[in-house]
Amino acid sequence: MPEKLRQKLLDEAKVKAAADFCADVFKDGAVEATAERVADHVTKETWNRLKRKWRRGRCRWLNEMAKIVLAGKAKYHELGATAITKMLRLVIGHKAESAFVRELATNLPLPGDAKFVAVAQGIRIIGIWLCVVEYSSPERCFCFEALALQYGKEATKSLLIAEGELWTKQAGWNRLT
Repeated sequence: MPEKLRQKLLDEAKVKAAADFCADVFKDGAVEATAERVADHVTKETWNRLKRKWRRGRCRWLNEMAKIVLAGKAKYHELGATAITKMLRLVIGHKAESAFVRELATNLPLPGDAKFVAVAQGIRIIGIWLCVVEYSSPERCFCFEALALQYGKEATKSLLIAEGELWTKQAGWNRLT
């Protein structure tokens, strides 16, 4: 069996296992509650338009947007680290110390990091919820697939639950009504 086909079958099995493992999270309304909290941060017009236009496969675009947001977070770290490193090199001029500071600055949390992650995961939660509502299964949802393949079934379930708690706690984030 060709390696690509083998990997695709393994990935499909992982996503199916994660969907089965997370079934209770969908049934008990945790993902729906989280989706409602996420939707509170956009206008009703935007939310209704997204729901109205929802079709099979559109979650691919939401998942791509989530990836872009997370790439933006990485770029944010890189730019901050570059600025700090350049200033230090001008003042001190030591390459080894500058490299150390650059790596440290790249890997430490920066103000706003949590928002990048919350936006990306909020996008994926919406995609998952819309797919489950429309098609009753997360197995063919690109957003769910991305989480399941990245984190595995246990961590995906924990993430779905944790995101619900995060969005519930953060309900005061500039909510739109």
